[in-house]
Amino acid sequence: PTDLWFGFPVQSAATDRTGSGDYPKPGLAGRRYRPLAGRQPEKSVGAALRSPGSATARPRNPMRLTGKVAIITGAASGLGRASAELFAEQGASVVVADRDEAGGLETVTQIRDTGGQAEFIQTDVAVADDAAAMVEKAVTCFGKLDVLFNNAGIAIRKPVADLGEDEWDRCIDTNLKGIFFGTKACIPQTKQQKSGRIVVVSSIT
Repeated sequence: PTDLWFGFPVQSAATDRTGSGDYPKPGLAGRRYRPLAGRQPEKSVGAALRSPGSATARPRNPMRLTGKVAIITGAASGLGRASAELFAEQGASVVVADRDEAGGLETVTQIRDTGGQAEFIQTDVAVADDAAAMVEKAVTCFGKLDVLFNNAGIAIRKPVADLGEDEWDRCIDTNLKGIFFGTKACIPQTKQQKSGRIVVVSSIT
């Protein structure tokens, strides 16, 4: 059918600051959303993560990740940045991994400005050597790796009939192979430590 669409809207999920819901969201390739009736818009992704009383409210122990080391992929903006900031707020040392150097360094600066520890490494999760390098960065800078937070993803929203094979491959390489490469790269380190966690962010929309 001509109205069949394809896309992976998993990169970020910014919320509407105006309440209208009718504007493109970064990372969602211009997809337009409407707010639920009667729902008050959150100020930001970070605000949604920290909103008291919500399902994603801040844990009662504000420093429960003290001493932990986490890699956050796709952390240059959106949900990835908010997650990196929250991990740091909870006491973790964070490796910000993203293709976007400027955005990644900005995330690091924001974390450091609030007293956290963070390092940036330019990473294309679809490249196996880059995945290995981000694990090496974590171990070199912080001595270990406790959490791999697979957040990076891309979205291409267009009719299937107009979707190019190269665009399809880019989505699969980033959103599927990226998780495979990152997970495979961190397993030897976590096995050596006899500890570690792997988190995969996905979407049902």
